[in-house]
Amino acid sequence: MNMALETEQVALVESLLTPQAYPHAVSRLRKLETHVSHLFFTGETVYKIKKPVDLGFLDFTTLEKRRHYCDREVELNRRISPRIYLGVVPISFEAGRYLVEGRGTPVEYAVKMKQLPSHRALSELLRHDQVGKREIEAVAALIARFHARAPTSLAITRRGDLRTIRRNIRENFAQTRPCVSTLLTRDEFDDLKAYSRAFMRAHAALFERRAAQGRVRDGHGDLHTGNVFLSQGVQVIDCIEFNERFRCLDVAEDIAFLAMDLDFFGRADLSRAFVSRYVELSGDSELLELLDFFKVYRAHVRAKVSALRLEQLAPFTPAGHLRAQAKGYFRLAHGYVEKGFGGLTCYLVAGLMGTGKTFLSRELARRRDLLYLSSDILRKELAGSPAEQHHFEDYGQGIYSPQFTEKTYVRMFDQAEEALSAGRSVVLDASFSKQDHRRRAIARARRSGARPVILECRAPEAEIRRRLVERTGEAGAVSDGRWELFGKQAADWEPIRPQAEVACLSLDTAGPKALVVNRLLEQLLEQSLAG
Repeated sequence: MNMALETEQVALVESLLTPQAYPHAVSRLRKLETHVSHLFFTGETVYKIKKPVDLGFLDFTTLEKRRHYCDREVELNRRISPRIYLGVVPISFEAGRYLVEGRGTPVEYAVKMKQLPSHRALSELLRHDQVGKREIEAVAALIARFHARAPTSLAITRRGDLRTIRRNIRENFAQTRPCVSTLLTRDEFDDLKAYSRAFMRAHAALFERRAAQGRVRDGHGDLHTGNVFLSQGVQVIDCIEFNERFRCLDVAEDIAFLAMDLDFFGRADLSRAFVSRYVELSGDSELLELLDFFKVYRAHVRAKVSALRLEQLAPFTPAGHLRAQAKGYFRLAHGYVEKGFGGLTCYLVAGLMGTGKTFLSRELARRRDLLYLSSDILRKELAGSPAEQHHFEDYGQGIYSPQFTEKTYVRMFDQAEEALSAGRSVVLDASFSKQDHRRRAIARARRSGARPVILECRAPEAEIRRRLVERTGEAGAVSDGRWELFGKQAADWEPIRPQAEVACLSLDTAGPKALVVNRLLEQLLEQSLAG
């Protein structure tokens, strides 16, 4: 914020906290601050002034811009709540004080609104368990009528198409990257990014089809529970006025926003009722396919808004509620991502020695809290040896003989089936060089009601050699794989061929480990979401 503008607005805000600043009687004066506005409640009327800020996605840094966006706010919000938005009024500086609707030269502008009872905000009603299905269905009916009347055109569609969605999501991640480690973990951040990218690739045709059908409308853009009031019917306020690409959107995004916020308040039942009624009235059942994707995005947006507000307040004002709110929305977004992996799954992580199977298997199990089963560890257990004790034997000899290898796979399959039958997904870390072992693992998974996924790890031969040479004799390493054995294992390898109803993925594991893990997650999510 420009320092001169900041100083000037501080004086203005202080002046507007006195009843004498208003052209009418003030019964009770209070102020509410958001990350972009100051709102002054006077009893029957609210005045909203915009902060002179530039946040990248909005720019209110000049008086002309603030006047323009005040006008746009009134014009756009009258489409859905015409009785609430009364107009735009000037604020002048006269005789040493600021006056709302004064006659002097305007120094600021305010949106003038009818004051709604704060206790009738949907967010407050939810906190006090005062909302039922009937009220939520009334909200759905209003939004369905609003969307039916909302304009659409080629220009509007371009503002809300998949290219714009990608831009909005990239921008969101850039703006929340500083939150990593304080408000969410690096793993959660990367999971959100992987899910978003995977979904957009898997469903590009769906986005394009809906755009062609006119589902992208000049909508609301900020449809959360704090902007919905149950007062004299249903009132919806605070439509996005400052950036068309946030307001021109697939109607599924508006619906997902409010449905997500109902989930945030622990009312998944009302979320389902809201969506169901909207679909019934609009006939747009296809939006259900996009619901979780847009819920992830909008939960991320709400977390970002809380984080921005937290940054504005720090370090002078305690804001534990904002911190908790941001963390809560990030957790909610990540919860939707978990659903994207597709339920009970048996992952067969296969590949030649040195291709990165163990690292990726462990990371996948850690990131998703899955049971990790390693043929290397089970083989040593069956031999009565510590996992770190090396058995540098010839290829196919000793504990690596076909007979001992068979015992190892049987033990792994038994433990996997036990876990899957109990409802826990598993990661099987083994070479799976034989088609028979893959076939039997798939059969066990299906018998347990799990979805089998084969992930074949690959790497350039030079990279495999480097890895195997580096880890030979390495303390703590479990694998006995060595470069001198690689050629024999490669010659013995039975290629993985596509199978009906079995996801078969291939991943090049060369490159930085973090990027490889993220590529893995994107592939797994894209496969699951496309299915």
